[in-house]
Amino acid sequence: AANPERMAEPWRGVNLGGWLLLEPGPSDPLFGKHPEPSTGEEVRCEWSLMRILHRTLGEAGACEAIRRHREAHVMAKDFHRIRGYGLNAVR
Repeated sequence: AANPERMAEPWRGVNLGGWLLLEPGPSDPLFGKHPEPSTGEEVRCEWSLMRILHRTLGEAGACEAIRRHREAHVMAKDFHRIRGYGLNAVR
């Protein structure tokens, strides 16, 4: 059952594109660093990016590249700013 106390305050949120779901546009720096090796073209989805990262960097290197991206793309100061705008949810 839903918790009535939690539902008392409506969600006011923002989407942090490119942070958890990798997509061109918000994550251009990451996509730009890892083009398709055979063509040099930038890939257009997370699935293709992850295949390239695993193929070119190995599993550990791919994990490290994603970790670095997520740590730099959105930081604690960004969450403080979001809260300062009166928002209480992110996705």
